[in-house]
Formats: sequence, C-alpha cells, structure tokens
Amino acid sequence: MTRLHVDRLPVAPATPGPLSAAPRAVGLRLVRRLRVVVLAPVMLLIYYLAYCLRFDGTPEAREFERFLLTARWILPLKLGLFAWFDVGRGWRRLVTYRDFAVLVRAATSCLVLAVLVNRFLFRWPVVPRSIYLFDWGLTIGVFGGALALIHRVGEAGRRHSAAIDVLLRRKPISLDLESLRRWIDGRTLLVTGSAGSIGSEICRQLLRFSPRRLVLVDRAETGQFFLERELRPMAGPVELAVSIADILDTPRLEALFREHAPEIVFHAAAYKHVPLMEAHPGEAVKNIVLATRRLADAAARAGVGSFVMISTDKAVNPASVMGACKRVAEMYVQSLAGRSECRFVTVRFGNVLDSSGSVVQVFRQQIAAGGPVTVTHPQMRRFFMTISEAAQLVIQAGAIGGAGEILALDMGRPVRIVDLAADMIRLAGLRAGEDIAIEFTGLRPGEKLDEELLGAGESPRPTCHPKITVADHRPASGPDVRAAIDRLENLLYAPADQIVAALEQIVPEFRSTWAFQRRQAA
Repeated sequence: MTRLHVDRLPVAPATPGPLSAAPRAVGLRLVRRLRVVVLAPVMLLIYYLAYCLRFDGTPEAREFERFLLTARWILPLKLGLFAWFDVGRGWRRLVTYRDFAVLVRAATSCLVLAVLVNRFLFRWPVVPRSIYLFDWGLTIGVFGGALALIHRVGEAGRRHSAAIDVLLRRKPISLDLESLRRWIDGRTLLVTGSAGSIGSEICRQLLRFSPRRLVLVDRAETGQFFLERELRPMAGPVELAVSIADILDTPRLEALFREHAPEIVFHAAAYKHVPLMEAHPGEAVKNIVLATRRLADAAARAGVGSFVMISTDKAVNPASVMGACKRVAEMYVQSLAGRSECRFVTVRFGNVLDSSGSVVQVFRQQIAAGGPVTVTHPQMRRFFMTISEAAQLVIQAGAIGGAGEILALDMGRPVRIVDLAADMIRLAGLRAGEDIAIEFTGLRPGEKLDEELLGAGESPRPTCHPKITVADHRPASGPDVRAAIDRLENLLYAPADQIVAALEQIVPEFRSTWAFQRRQAA
C-alpha cells in the first residue's frame, strides 16, 4: 500500500559563526573515516561474491587462498579510487543521475587498474579476468541499488514537499524575517506550549535569529525531552532553557519570570480539538481562558515588553466551546492594553497543515489503511496554512502589532475538505472513489461549514505587511471581562450546560450546539 507523508518544511539552520570552521573540518574527516568503515566490508563481500559466481558456489581451498592473497591489494585499490572519485559524497542529500555516472566511472577505473596491477605488479597469483568483470558488475549493482533507493526516497520527499503547495492551493507566504532582528536579537524569549506543533516551530524559527536566551515552557515531559534534543545542536550560542511547568500554576509562572526575566512571550499553549472540548467545556475554560489570564497577568507584573497570544479563526462567530473560549481569551488580552506597559497582541490563523492531530494526519492514516477517507460534509471548507507560515506569522505579528490589536493572515481562498481528501489520495498514487472511497459522516458537535477571520463589528485595517490585517473593533470593557471570567472560574466543575450558558453570555455571537439541543428538548 502506498503511504503518503507530508513532511515538515525545511527550516534554515542558524548561520554558523566564525568558530564553526574547525568543528566542520573535524566532522568532514570523521565522515570520510566512517565511509571507509562502511565501504570496506561491503567491497570485500562483493569481491568474495565475484569468486563465488566464477566458481559456481563456495570457492575451493586453492581459490579461497587466491582470494585472500589478492584481496590485500584489491581492497585498498578500490577504496582509494572510490575516495578519489568521491563516491557517496552527496548521498545524504537528494542524489542525482550524476551520482550514478560517478559510480560507474569509479567502478570501471577499478576494473581497468586492477587488471593492469595484476598484469605488471602482482603477477602471482593470477586472477581470472571474469572475476574482475563479476566484481565490476556487482559493485555497480550493489551501490547503484543503494543509490536508487536513496534517490526514490528523496524524490518522494521532494514530491511531498511540493504536496504542500498542492494541498494549500496557493503559494506559501514568506514573511520578512530579516526585519525582525532588531526586535528579537539579544533578548530573552519565552514560548509556552513549546512541545506542540506550533510552539515547537516558533522555537525553530526564533533560533534563526540571535536571541540571548530561549525559554521553552510546557508540561509535556516527553515532548520537551525530544524538543531539547532537536534544538540543542542548532541553538549555537543561544542559551536554551527547557522548563517543565503548567501555566495554570501561578507561583511556578512567577518563579520562571523571576529566574529568566523574559522580554517577549509567545503564548501557544492551549487545547485545540473541537469535539473533545465540546465534551469537556470545564477543561476548555481552564486550559484556554484561565491559563491565558494567569500567564498574561504574570507577564504584566514581571515587566514583559511584548506578549503575543495565538488565537484561531474558530474564535470568530464561534460555534464551539473551544472557539468561544479562545474569543474570551482574546477579549481578556485586549482588555489589558493601556493597563500595562506590556504590548499585548493577538494573532488569528486557520487550520495548520500536518500539525499534530490535524485532518491531514487523519487522512494519511485512513489512506494507508486502505480507506475509507471520512469527511464530515461535502461543503465544509477551511482556511489552511503551513506550520512554517503559522510560526512566522506569530513572530511577525508580535513585531508589528499595536497594543490590544488582533492580527489576521490573508490565507487566500478557503479549501474544501473533500478536495483536500481527493488531493491526498491522488498524491498517494491512488484514485478517489475507486481505490479509496470518500464517505461523509455529518457535522460533529461544535463544527461549522465555514470559518471566518473577521467577526461582526470587525473591519479590516491594513498593516505594513501586505498579508497581515488588523481586525479593528472596539475592545470589551476590562472590568466586565474580568468579572465574567470570575463567574466562569466558579463554574469549572458545574454541569456542562451551565458552563456553556455562561460562555454564551460573555460571547453573544456564540451559537453553540448545546443551545440547539436545549431548544430541541424544549
């Protein structure tokens, strides 16, 4: 079964400093030595197999002795010529047909030189020329097969990287990261939800600059462990501080702010799965609304210069508990503008392709299993962006956004989910409706057919970046928002319908499935 993998877009590594040349030279010498360690036994085995082919099986004692005697100079000869032609130099990247040509030239040179050496230098024992021919063919076959495999994997990776453009149905947006250096370089940055898809990508993108320190905050121990292992080699001189913490724990938050004194905070921690939050509205309030409030308050008390909150298009005219909670969090962050020297900014974007638990990952699993691919509704549409775009937007918004502003990315036209499913099936080399069925399962609780980036009463206002706009509207009253969140906090462990009703009072445009069910019951 053909499997589809939409790989993460490559991230440019941090620019090497002036002291990086020596370690790189050492690394190259090590790679060459490792190449010899790998090639030597393979070449010895190939040469032995040539004897086996020549003598129709395991060589007898006399031929085996001849093999041992000649291998002493054949092996160094082949290794030397492979090193001379630099065979295998580019095998870590996407190999090309030039690599095949280099392999053939190296193997042919081995054949010719071995015959000449055996003829004029080492005349005894005489090696049958057919063995040299067998060795030549086996060398090309074995190493050529390895090249073909690497080439195929690389081509698949390149196709799937271009799969991103196909699934996105527009050109990826590239933001002006160079203009951000004055804002980021030399400063201490803190990222919450660092182990998540967006949080971890924000960390990778930030390491393209030169912050003084990058503080990673998440309660996911395993995610933090692997993220540190990934980021540590690319951090260079940037001090990397990996912290296990729950942002609902105010004393722990304040201790982190005292220890690291961050100047910029990127708030990516939150629950995101709509159906799960419909079933657990108290947890959504706790992890989205209360966590944002406590983090923002701690940042203001600690004198943080900029606070960037990640929101979602689901906060606009929300139909889900998750979206309503994000809208309340937006309202609270906006309400802090003017009450603190910290510049509080919010950024909205749509669905992120291939983020953890995304529809792309679900479709990939379903295609790999032979189908069917399940879509909730034939007319469901969503705005999509890449993980890299999302992370860059957050950073860019933090630099250009004014206090209390909500910024949104122009993500082009929304994509029908059924078209996304068909594209993924096609990219897997299969046919939708024939090889893989598409089934419609109906809208789930909290889902809308279409998402929006601007709500009622919000008007777009341009920024200095052509793809970023401000959702301009009058912010909610700070005391009213704080009082409403206090009421929500008192209802955390109340029946779910009471929590939803309280959210409806705070966010009048919230049209929940719970309200629909109450009307149906009445």
